[in-house]
Amino acid sequence: MKRLLIYIILSILLESCIHVYFVAPGYLKNEGFSFRYIEDKTNLNELLNINGYYTTIDNLNSGCISCTNMNLLFFDDGMFVSGFANRVDSNHNEIGKVIPRYIDNVIEKRNDGIRDASFYKYSNWGYYQLFSDTIKIQQVHRPWFMDMDYNWYAYEIWFKIIDRNNIVEINHFPIHKISDSDLKSYYEREKLKPEIKAYFRPLHQLPKSDGWLKYSKWFWNYKDEYKKWIKDSK
Repeated sequence: MKRLLIYIILSILLESCIHVYFVAPGYLKNEGFSFRYIEDKTNLNELLNINGYYTTIDNLNSGCISCTNMNLLFFDDGMFVSGFANRVDSNHNEIGKVIPRYIDNVIEKRNDGIRDASFYKYSNWGYYQLFSDTIKIQQVHRPWFMDMDYNWYAYEIWFKIIDRNNIVEINHFPIHKISDSDLKSYYEREKLKPEIKAYFRPLHQLPKSDGWLKYSKWFWNYKDEYKKWIKDSK
C-alpha cells in the first residue's frame, strides 16, 4: 500500500513537471504569439538563399538569438529555428564546418529513427512571415525538463534582406509577459547593441522542420490540417 502511495505521488509530481515545462502558457498562445502555421510554401528562397544556415561567425558554437551571436535556419514552409549549437565538437577552428557537422549528425540520427533532442526539443523554434524585403519572425524558447528557469520566453525579430546571402537584424522585442520596468530596461539595452548582421553558410542537406512547436495544436491556423499532419507523421 505504501509503495502504491509513493508511486501515485511520484506520478503526480512528474505530470506536474511535464505540464510546467512543456505546456505553453495561455497568455502566450492567445495573446503573445500571433503568427499561426499554414501548410504552404513561403517563397522566401526567391529572395534569400535558405539552403543552409545564417551565422555571425563561422566557428560560432553559441546559438543565442537575443545577443550578437546566432545560428539561424529558415525552412521553406515558414518554420524557423535558432539556438542550436555543436556543443560536442571541440574543433572550433575549422571555418564553416562546426555547425554543418552538427546538422549532418542531426540528419543521420533522424534517418535512424532518432529525433535529436538538442535540435528538435531544446532549440528555439518559431515561424516567419515575409513582408517585402523584411522577414518577421516570432519564436519561442521553451524551458527544458530540469531547467532551473521554467519560464517561457517569446520574441519577435525582424531581419532586412540585404542580398541573397546576407541579412541584418532591424528590430527585436519580447512578446512574452514582461513588466513595464523590465521592458524599459530591455529597450535601453537594445540601444547599446551593435548592428547584427548574419551571412549564409551552405549545408549538405537540410533537416526536417518538425520541431516541438509544430506538434502544438494551438500553433496551427487550421486545426484540420494539424490533425491530418499528425496522422500522416506517425
